Amino acid sequence: MSFFNEIATLFTGMSWVVALALILGYVFIVIEIFNTGFGVFGFVGAGLVVIGTVLRVLVGDGNIFAQIFLIIFMESIGALIAFFVLVTTAKKGWVARSPLNESVLKAHAEEMVEVINDNQD
Repeated sequence: MSFFNEIATLFTGMSWVVALALILGYVFIVIEIFNTGFGVFGFVGAGLVVIGTVLRVLVGDGNIFAQIFLIIFMESIGALIAFFVLVTTAKKGWVARSPLNESVLKAHAEEMVEVINDNQD
């Protein structure tokens, strides 16, 4: 089978459960990229991608290794695009000026001023 036939086989044999797991996994990974925290969204997203990949491979049509490669490749390219969007918007200050970030920065600035004033006394 050619490479393009594998791509067609990958999508034609995909059930809605597999597609939902892969899409939700990608969404959770992108959420983790934009709002870093304890890594819960990243771990859940990676787990959903793995579950979606395993469920797709269990169908058994086409080349298993090519399908695993294609799924991981597409998810990686999507995550890389999201990362570059984050870096680009952060450089322009779009992410830094969001209301959530401004309130957090204001709270930290007020705490720092209090600490400095306490140390001067």
